Amino acid sequence: MSIKALLLKQYDLYPKMQFQDIVKLIYQNEFAGGHLIENEDDILRKLQEELCSLKHSCMDKRIPCDAFEDIGNNLCRLHLAALKYYDISLNTVNKLFISTANSIKGSIQSFEEKLDVLRQCCKEGLLPYPLEELEAYLCSYKKKCYPPVSHSEIFRAAYSPAYRIVRSEYHDFFEVFCRIDSLMKLKDRVTVAIDGNSGAGKSTLASLIGNVYECNIFHMDDFFLTPELKTEERLREVGGNVDYVRFKHEVID
Repeated sequence: MSIKALLLKQYDLYPKMQFQDIVKLIYQNEFAGGHLIENEDDILRKLQEELCSLKHSCMDKRIPCDAFEDIGNNLCRLHLAALKYYDISLNTVNKLFISTANSIKGSIQSFEEKLDVLRQCCKEGLLPYPLEELEAYLCSYKKKCYPPVSHSEIFRAAYSPAYRIVRSEYHDFFEVFCRIDSLMKLKDRVTVAIDGNSGAGKSTLASLIGNVYECNIFHMDDFFLTPELKTEERLREVGGNVDYVRFKHEVID
């Protein structure tokens, strides 16, 4: 999705967006969380507090009903109000957010190019913001060296925003994380097997899982038979090209 398409789509969803809300959207599209996260416990505590606050307030003001909202650049907003419908732990959600924040850098040049798209949308009348007021806001914002932006009070009152920015891949495999968390409630150790054709993304998914959980990742390529074990009889077996004895000993047991 182009940045122009994103801005227009978001304004359709949130017609009460103010200058700072649409700039915040562009900032998140470019920088995600905007800074490296070192203290995971503090971030988890804030997440717990925010979710607790949501439970005691109206959570139905949001327009989108999906848990994930595409904000372009391979990023999504994961809406906290929707978590009650999923069997996923807050610790995992926190890890998704932290992994995303620590992996996205962005650039000022790209950010400013996206702000130029916002200006152009206003010039063309595609967005209703007065151009002079927008220019004054952006000029002041630039002098502050483009810090992260908070939502406006108008936006907060209208939509009760509560979300975390995560990579789109976490959206694609969200069900996998939910199932892992569900199993972890029942078992001390969970083993996840990923099957698929060559180039299907097995290693990519394994890496995503490894970013979130403390786990070991084993690649079957490391367990192919050594030359001395490649007998005709062995290779006629289904899966016989794998040293399943060593795999069972080193991984399963």
